[in-house]
Amino acid sequence: MKFSRENWNLSEYENWLDADFEKIRDFNLTEPTIECLLKGFPEDAAPFINFYGEDNFLELQYVSDFHELNSENMNNFVIFGSDGSGNPIGLDKAHKDAVKLIDLDNDLKIITINEDLCEFLECLITYRNFINKVNDLHGENAFFEDRYSLEDIEGLKTEFVAINAKLPERSDFWKNEIALLIANKGL
Repeated sequence: MKFSRENWNLSEYENWLDADFEKIRDFNLTEPTIECLLKGFPEDAAPFINFYGEDNFLELQYVSDFHELNSENMNNFVIFGSDGSGNPIGLDKAHKDAVKLIDLDNDLKIITINEDLCEFLECLITYRNFINKVNDLHGENAFFEDRYSLEDIEGLKTEFVAINAKLPERSDFWKNEIALLIANKGL
């Protein structure tokens, strides 16, 4: 399913962060990235991802403005969010705006999430739909109580492959999320 505000189907408890073209144009991002940014983001999304915003607008910043990271390969990172551990998530301008995570607790290891922002947002909505499907099939809070099946996980993997056939090989982030789902089930 393509990512959009309408497809995200916000609940009454969720906030949406719009993007302001005037604020993002100075980051010299690719045109496809800008188009994806202009769709806006939910304020947060599973799995434990938070997007930075102020006054209901998405905030972008260079990693050097956000963290005291003195590494040459960090100069090309534009940060827009973080994971549940506070690790910055952003766009690597040196690699066509690939979405990556900087693991602050692991010697600033750079972890690939997705090849581009649109793919990342599509994976987020796929993961959200997976959670909703599990809860619909197995009962309220089924996802959080690990009441999903290996078949459900395989379905998620299939949907990720439909987004990008190489996603399971290239994305340590999503590979780890699948492994966590399996481990939580004790499979």
